[in-house]
Amino acid sequence: MKIQVCRDLMLIENQLPYFILRELYDLNNNYNKVVEEDDDENCSNEPFSNLAMLVFSDMFPKLCPASIFNSKAIEEEEKRGGIKHLLHLVHILCRPNAIKSLEGNYNSMSAIDEVMEPMRCVKELEEAGITFEKIGKVYAGIDSLDADSIVDNVSLFDIKFNNGLMEIPSFKVEDSTDSFLRNLIAYEQHSCEVRPKYFTDYAVFMDQLINTYEDVNVLRRNGIIVNLLGDDGQVTTLFNKLGDGVITSNSNFVYLGTCNKVNQHCGKIWNVVMAKLRHDYFNSPWATVSTIAAVVLLILTIIQTIASVVPLYS
Repeated sequence: MKIQVCRDLMLIENQLPYFILRELYDLNNNYNKVVEEDDDENCSNEPFSNLAMLVFSDMFPKLCPASIFNSKAIEEEEKRGGIKHLLHLVHILCRPNAIKSLEGNYNSMSAIDEVMEPMRCVKELEEAGITFEKIGKVYAGIDSLDADSIVDNVSLFDIKFNNGLMEIPSFKVEDSTDSFLRNLIAYEQHSCEVRPKYFTDYAVFMDQLINTYEDVNVLRRNGIIVNLLGDDGQVTTLFNKLGDGVITSNSNFVYLGTCNKVNQHCGKIWNVVMAKLRHDYFNSPWATVSTIAAVVLLILTIIQTIASVVPLYS
């Protein structure tokens, strides 16, 4: 029941001004304090933003504790003009702590005329020698956090690529994920002042990575996707449809730098050849031993042939 209520509260068409919700909360709190002076059970000194965070945290695909418990972000937004509605608050709580942690060319004027070449899917990237590794942890909700997890600074958007290794934060996919992401993308698409558009760019990036259930299978086996839907095909459909009708800008695309580095890696023939060799001849200990034995045997055969031919010409 809670998930259904939260899903309705997250719908972009159901948003109410944040200040009204906060005033109602304060009125209710003050009323409880007057009526039950000796009983603080129904009274809460928690800020409204904290309670909202507690309610919606179960829906987050990836909780970033360091961002969740960073009250400065909410305070700064209040100073800039205030939080507009609950969807805006959730967007703030999901943001990475620093834009610098992302590899894009946000606000880079040199990137304005740069056309982004489409990136290959996971299976094709594997064939080009790229490996995938998860970073961060998946938390069930705020209740599952402990003192050690507060320092976890890995957000959903901290995707990095270096030297053939793509690091992707692990995240969960469940029944509420599609609605959660769609409404935050809709909020970004209808708000010109929201920059960078983290969820929009993330959806576009993941749509390029995932073409078939095989791509999801690779990410799931590497611990990147925690699939609570059960079917990899459903996750594929989710990400393939998530970016339908979405408008994004190359100049402000968060993952432009990452995509360019991936495409450069795939464009080097040597990387592709080495990946094929590893896949065909060094994919298991026995295959490695057999390949080495075959090479040694070939070398010995060549030496023996040369040794038998040389005396004929001496």
